[in-house]
Amino acid sequence: MGYNNTSEFNQTGTAETTDKDAEIQRLEKRVAELEATVQSFESYISHIEETDGVVERRANVALAAVDRLEKRVNTIESELEQDTQITEPNQSYSTSPPQEDKTESQFDAVLGNSGSSRETADIIKRIQGKL
Repeated sequence: MGYNNTSEFNQTGTAETTDKDAEIQRLEKRVAELEATVQSFESYISHIEETDGVVERRANVALAAVDRLEKRVNTIESELEQDTQITEPNQSYSTSPPQEDKTESQFDAVLGNSGSSRETADIIKRIQGKL
């Protein structure tokens, strides 16, 4: 009878060991899947951070360009005001045409009527409208 108990113990122990080995393999597989998922998230976050950096640099460049355009517009407006005061000393601003019409012709005078200068003047006018 003792032999049967040992035999039963070996079969039960082997079955338990097999179950534990299967559980360990299942857990190892799950850990590997989770590690792959974490690595995927880390890669995704890294990509987002890189994109964020690129967007931030582009935004800074755009802001610098707008600042330069504002300075150019202010300079041009000052020059146009001075030109207007010199050429029309007795005329008051209340009788002058609306600023938009005046600005367009003054932009033509200052920048010329070439395609790229005209495009620049149009851009400046659009920016002025948004300020």
